[in-house]
Amino acid sequence: MVTPRRRWLIAIGMLVVGLVIGAALTWAIVTRSFSFGGNADAVADRPSPSFSISGDLAEPFFPGGSAPLNLSISNPLDTDLVVTELRVEVDGVDAPNATESLPCSVEDFAVKQIAGAGELVVPAGTTTSLAELGVPSDDWPQVLMLDTARNQDGCKAASFALAYSAVGRIVE
Repeated sequence: MVTPRRRWLIAIGMLVVGLVIGAALTWAIVTRSFSFGGNADAVADRPSPSFSISGDLAEPFFPGGSAPLNLSISNPLDTDLVVTELRVEVDGVDAPNATESLPCSVEDFAVKQIAGAGELVVPAGTTTSLAELGVPSDDWPQVLMLDTARNQDGCKAASFALAYSAVGRIVE
């Protein structure tokens, strides 16, 4: 005889198995659909091989201040590259003056993402900056040092790492 408690355990187990199978099927369908871009009515798109994004801040800043980031995108391909969904994140902070009472971390920084760029077309075999692509400097990503209520002297002379991501595709 199956007890009510055992019925619940069996039902929960079946639910968990169903969720795992459903998640695996969803993952397989989603990754397959993103692996092959384009559709029958349009020119076929395909994911691009690697391309790189780089950039450094040219000017120092302070709590409440920001600095523009004129990113460069390198396209090693022999065809134009369309770049979308460009994102910048503060990935880590090295703050030699930080202490327990004067901390400095990624929470002290933020990024205002690129505005209005849509699709950026990077010519074949080039490294091209946002400025060269015609993106107005007011639309470039901005790295901000947040002005918090606490003493931020721990961030003096700090350096930080930026991480870049984007979606690239070549159009044949």
